[in-house]
Amino acid sequence: MSGSAAAGNKRLRGTVVVVPIVHGSISFYLGKKSEEERTHKWTAYVRGLENRDLSYVVKSVEFLLHESFDPQKRVLSSPPFEVTESGWGEFEVNIKIHFKDNIEKPVEIFHLLRLFPPFGTEMSKKPVVSEHYDELIFQDPTENLFKILKAGPSAKFKISTYAPYCMYCTA
Repeated sequence: MSGSAAAGNKRLRGTVVVVPIVHGSISFYLGKKSEEERTHKWTAYVRGLENRDLSYVVKSVEFLLHESFDPQKRVLSSPPFEVTESGWGEFEVNIKIHFKDNIEKPVEIFHLLRLFPPFGTEMSKKPVVSEHYDELIFQDPTENLFKILKAGPSAKFKISTYAPYCMYCTA
């Protein structure tokens, strides 16, 4: 291994960098006339806080859906990191975030895809949103990753069409 490659992989002990993210889902009831197995349209996603670009540090995001979806595994290598489908039931989506620096282990998140409003609330045209603020915490990052993180996102993406419904979509 060359000296510069070894130096770039050196860990910066005592350094912590935090990248805020949002993972969630939004679903829309398609109405009483919808197909029995396609009652809702939904999107599961991972975004930067306030729609910030994560592609500077994220290499890919893998969504593992319920086994009834084909293909079950969806891998996205560029933003937006989201999957849109239709279905009738709620399930847990396994989300795995892979980083540009391959030395960093992927981060796994479990998100419950919600299609139905809280118990006692009637179905309506209003979407059901389930989103969560989280943080990617890089403790003792490599020198290479630290440079990437320090540079930060190059831009924000356009405001999501779901912004009126989401807590963390806008600046």
